[in-house]
Amino acid sequence: MIGRIRGEVLAPEAGRPAVRLLTVPAFELDALWKVLEVVRRARDGEESAVGVL
Repeated sequence: MIGRIRGEVLAPEAGRPAVRLLTVPAFELDALWKVLEVVRRARDGEESAVGVL
């Protein structure tokens, strides 16, 4: 199924932006979510995360 989707999306004749599917180990995904949480807290003006921006 993934191979078929990949072929359809990445084909030059698709005429639309490509979508990339990435697989990452669970520990990396958890780390990315934690980074996103900090960035969101900084965006929302939370005092403990303001230095991130």
